[in-house]
Amino acid sequence: MKLLKSNGFPVALVLLGILSMWAGFDQHAKSARIEADGISATGTVRKAEARPHRRGTEYVLTVGFFTEDRRFLQREVRVSKEFFDSQTDVSRKTVPKVGIRYNPADTSELMIEGTGGRDASDYALMITGGAVAIAGGIGYFLYLMLRDKPQRA
Repeated sequence: MKLLKSNGFPVALVLLGILSMWAGFDQHAKSARIEADGISATGTVRKAEARPHRRGTEYVLTVGFFTEDRRFLQREVRVSKEFFDSQTDVSRKTVPKVGIRYNPADTSELMIEGTGGRDASDYALMITGGAVAIAGGIGYFLYLMLRDKPQRA
């Protein structure tokens, strides 16, 4: 009940939810843009890292590739644990090659082909953001309903 005494908390939840949803939609739009306008290339895995992250472990591959105009670029890409494990098999004697797709207008936007396309975190951000925004909206509604009720002694 104490949280509902101040309208700051529910409003913050609504804003946080909207921000999370916006971030998810932005990631989703980038993925769709890469799928639609992207150029395919073959990259080599130069480094593989499993980094501690606030939600567990983040799996990152550093991929080097040549662009259409023959420039060599190196970018980091988040991948699933399963894909990470398949690319970091220590018994292999060769450098793993991966198919990538990059946006020629902005080469920082790329994704690895064969990993299911869009990142599942795009959808998770949108769903979580929506849930948080709804919870904040309900909290704010309850605050408005309860603030004018007379207090019982």
